[in-house]
Order: sequence, then C-alpha cells, then structure tokens
Amino acid sequence: MPSPFRNTDAMTRRILTESKAVAVVGASNKPHRDSYEITGLLIERGYEVYPVNPNVSCLSPPHNHIHGRIVYASLEKIPPTVKIDLVDVFRNSSDAGKVVDAAINIGAKSVWLQEGVIDEDAAKRARKEGLNVAMNVCPYHELPRLGVRGPNDKNDVAVTTTDCGGGEQTRRATCSNETARSNRYENRTRKKRKLYK
Repeated sequence: MPSPFRNTDAMTRRILTESKAVAVVGASNKPHRDSYEITGLLIERGYEVYPVNPNVSCLSPPHNHIHGRIVYASLEKIPPTVKIDLVDVFRNSSDAGKVVDAAINIGAKSVWLQEGVIDEDAAKRARKEGLNVAMNVCPYHELPRLGVRGPNDKNDVAVTTTDCGGGEQTRRATCSNETARSNRYENRTRKKRKLYK
C-alpha cells in the first residue's frame, strides 16, 4: 500500500515563491467565507488572482467580481493568454479530483488543496504529471510560517501577520488588514465549522 501524501517545507515554499498567477477555485463573494479571505490575502501579497466560481461568474457586474477581480466559471474559461501557475482548491474533498484534473489539463504548474481538502489519488495523479502539490494546508498559515512574503520572494526573513515594523504607511495598512483577517480566520477555525463547501 502506498504511503500517504506528506507536505514538505521545501515544496510548499517552492509553490508559494514560484507561483505568480493563481486560480482560486471555489472563491466566494461572501466576506465570512475563508475562500474570500484567502483570495484577499493572496492579492495583498502580490499574486495575480483569478477567482473561479460558476455561481458568481454568471451574476451581472459588479457582482461577478471578488476583491475587484472578475470571476470565471471554470479554469478553462480563464483567457488562454493567462498562464496559471497555481490552482488553489476550495472545494469538498469529493470534488477536488475533478479540479486537479482540470489543473493538469490547463498546464498549471502546481495544485494546492486547502485545509480539510484531501484526495490522495488526485495528489498522486498531479505528481505523476509533474505538478507540485500541497494538500490539507492553507497559505494563511504557511506564508508567515515559512517567511514568504509573496511570489518571487527569496528572502528568508520571517514575516508574521502581526509584524508592523518598518514604519511605512503602506506596510501599516497591509499589517492592519492582515491582523483583522487573522482574527476573523482564527475565530472561525475555533468554532470548528465546516469551512469548505
């Protein structure tokens, strides 16, 4: 029997630093949902984010946008001129495999299955096709834990969501946003809600 998938810090760091264009599948337009929070976090950290949600994409403007980004009905609907590096999956584990297969088909370099999203077979298929894989983890925790500021970050200095050093106005604003997000995210996690639907 094959051993279960295990994340490594080296691979997680590689995904976070080498990915620029990120498709968030299952992104929500509801501020209380984790996918909404993480979409905003990725944008603030400098990633080019492409939200994917068929229920939101069919709404009339401006309701078909999340954090100011137009929402697409599927990965395949993202313009072919956009080279998606990372597909971040906010779906039930039972739906994750289809998303991973779509990520493979569009030529994504990496897939990231969020906390609570586990599909060993899908992870195996992705790795067999040469994709980088992270599973059952969240960028909210991994970015500060690994000291990654965003894409193309080669700096090993740890950055936490509560570190407001530097005195720059833009840094304070970012820190304030991340601290507020941190509080909301942790409160929901403590309640042990089902986070991904």
